[in-house]
Amino acid sequence: MKIYIQSNRYQQIAAKVSSETFNSFGLSSKIVCLEDFKEITKFFGSTYLRKGKKTIFKDDLQSFTLLRFLIPEISESKSPIMIVDPDIFAIKDPASILKFFKNDNQIYCTFINYKPRTEMMVLNPKTKFWEFDKIIHNLFNLKIDYDDLFNLRFLNNEIICKLDNRYNSLDEINDQTVLLHTTNRKTQPWKEGLKIDYEIHSSKLNIIYNNFKKIFGLEFNRNIVGNRYEKHPDLEVTKCVVNLFNKALITKSISKEEVIDSLEKKYISQNFFKKLNI
Repeated sequence: MKIYIQSNRYQQIAAKVSSETFNSFGLSSKIVCLEDFKEITKFFGSTYLRKGKKTIFKDDLQSFTLLRFLIPEISESKSPIMIVDPDIFAIKDPASILKFFKNDNQIYCTFINYKPRTEMMVLNPKTKFWEFDKIIHNLFNLKIDYDDLFNLRFLNNEIICKLDNRYNSLDEINDQTVLLHTTNRKTQPWKEGLKIDYEIHSSKLNIIYNNFKKIFGLEFNRNIVGNRYEKHPDLEVTKCVVNLFNKALITKSISKEEVIDSLEKKYISQNFFKKLNI
């Protein structure tokens, strides 16, 4: 099983650390960078639908997400591949996932609230589940909503198989965790303290409402209030990520120079940099 890590320049150093975690279990991994694919970047500034509302496709932290639909077409593998986000790290050997892979004509992923999560998918690329050009055409011609696309609603439900959440553990690490996914952008440990560099997808009314709740000491949605990355609420997740970055430095998967460059470009924060063995 080959691992494909989708990324862009904002998350490149995290992607390299992610790659090292998979390589440490003897798996081959490849980072696929958005900036190398004009068939996507040419749409920066274009309009698409997200939860029914017109949204501008921006060159920001999350701009790599469409790569997950391109990777099967550019993969030369004839056996199952795993596609992951750059903020997913292998804590245990993920090859164990293959014992659940029974059918080349099905897509395997985790579910949350009965919806498939596409940031980690296992599939056989020789099976043509979709046409990337058609997906792009329909998205930017407002014929399909981004949420319907990323929840795989355009596919037959019967071809989507549910995996245990330990293969996509969302901001939680425990004895069962195989793949740790620091999915909450606001609390990604290597960003703590930086100004956010992504668009908050919420209505202005909801943002104003939650800001008022914060002012009056009421419980509010921290993900849509404030303009800076925050400390991760789980200290164990932060410790784990720091250790993974330090291991990547030891194995030279990332260099001191790359870390300093990422610090200067504000891809990682000063708060996180201080925790590294540099």
